[in-house]
Amino acid sequence: MPEERDPIKDMLSLAITSGRDDVKAAAQAVKAHYDAIVEQQFKTIGYLLVAHGGGLVSCITFVKDKIEFPALKACTSFFAYGFLAALVAYALTVILGQEGRAQFIFKGHTRLFNVMMLLSNLVVGVSAALLMINITLVSHTLGAF
Repeated sequence: MPEERDPIKDMLSLAITSGRDDVKAAAQAVKAHYDAIVEQQFKTIGYLLVAHGGGLVSCITFVKDKIEFPALKACTSFFAYGFLAALVAYALTVILGQEGRAQFIFKGHTRLFNVMMLLSNLVVGVSAALLMINITLVSHTLGAF
C-alpha cells in the first residue's frame, strides 16, 4: 500500500530546500491563510466573551437587586455556560495557533491541527447557539414576540 503524501508538507519542504521564489510565495500564502483563520477565530471568540459576560453581569445584577422575572435562572445559566464555552474555545484556539506555527517550523501538517480546528469551531458554535437561545428567551420574557 503506497504511503499517503501530505501536499502541504511537500510544498513547505520544497520552499525551504529550493531557491524558487514562486514556491516560497506559495508557502507564505498558506501561512498567511492559517494566520487569518486563527485571527478570525479569536475575533469571534472575543465577541462571544463580551456578549456572554455582559449578559451574565446583567443577570447577576438582577439577582443582587432582587429583581425577579420568570426566566432569570435559565438566562443566568445559559449566559454562564456560553461564557464557559467561549473560554474553552479560546483555549482550543490558542492550541490551534500554536499548531499552525509548529506546522511551518517542522514542515508538516499535523493531525492535532485539524482536531483543534474542528473542536474550536464546534465549541464556538455551541457558545453562539447559547447566545441566540438567551437572546430569544430574554426577548420573549420582555414581550418582544
